[in-house]
Amino acid sequence: MKVLVATVSSPFTRGGAEALLDHLVDAVADAGHEVDVVTAPFQHGPSDRVARSVDFWLDQDFDIVDGVEVDRLICLKFPTYLARHPRKTVWLMHQLRGYYELWNQTVLEHRCDRGGLELRARVHRLDRRALSSPTPFTLSKTVSARLRYFSGLPSKPLYHPPPRAGALKTGMSEGFLLVPGRLVWHKRVDLVLRALAEARPPTRVLVAGEGPERSRLEALASSLGIGRRVDFLGRVSDEDLMDLYARCLAVVYAPLDEDYGYVTLEAMLAAKPVLTCTDSGGTLEFVRDGETGLVVPPDPVLLGQAINQLAEQQDSAARLGERGLEHYRSLGLSWPKVVGQLLDVDGAEDGP
Repeated sequence: MKVLVATVSSPFTRGGAEALLDHLVDAVADAGHEVDVVTAPFQHGPSDRVARSVDFWLDQDFDIVDGVEVDRLICLKFPTYLARHPRKTVWLMHQLRGYYELWNQTVLEHRCDRGGLELRARVHRLDRRALSSPTPFTLSKTVSARLRYFSGLPSKPLYHPPPRAGALKTGMSEGFLLVPGRLVWHKRVDLVLRALAEARPPTRVLVAGEGPERSRLEALASSLGIGRRVDFLGRVSDEDLMDLYARCLAVVYAPLDEDYGYVTLEAMLAAKPVLTCTDSGGTLEFVRDGETGLVVPPDPVLLGQAINQLAEQQDSAARLGERGLEHYRSLGLSWPKVVGQLLDVDGAEDGP
């Protein structure tokens, strides 16, 4: 089978979406299919650039490309699923979040002008049409819930292993808390820093990641008087990140309404508990409060109290991590299962 995977990307940006693409392509190839990728750059604003991207994908027909018949098109991101193909499968990472649940929170200069409002209505209309049939897969129950709430459409959550699943290992705790991931506003590392300021010394936090928020976060740590208790490591290698997971006491991951959350699954594979928040989205599909981690409201004081609990009850924290690893193993996540469902191969098991 000739399989084409369609996505969009932002230049010089690499995160979970890019890792998912790489592993999906490898998994499709491992299943014995010929696979290739079609992609185009995407900008979230201003509205005329978003509209041009929408028009580009609406104009694409991938049934036959330069004389080659494509047996299956797998679409991952908006607006790739607007393209035409008689055998199209959508595995929805998320809709265009800035035009849905983040409309009032995302910084969009064009949000309130006529062009932005008209584009938002058009995006909603196109999504309802493009995602109505066949029933799409989604990255998680969180993404499915958004799709039903905003577009009134059903979908099927389809979980997959995190990119570094085979490399993670556990080790003895050295007492520090790990905050991995990109330093962008919706990951809410600032909330973690404010919580650390509420927590008792000498608990330390290691922040492993890079992004546009770094300088602001460093300044915040200094202003809170916790500069000596926070290490900003910048971008680290996969090998170093695996080592940090193995040596940390726990992982603090408090994003706003995360789509899926590789950090959660990676922490579980390293047998480390996850401290997250009640509004963190996809993380809550795996973290069970008091069983595999701790879940608290997104309040610095309450988050700080949870940090104290982990630091002062390290044996209990270790047990939470062990149960997290057991829970991950019980999910039976595998790429062959994912590919089987996306390509509708006989015998594929149902998603969660």
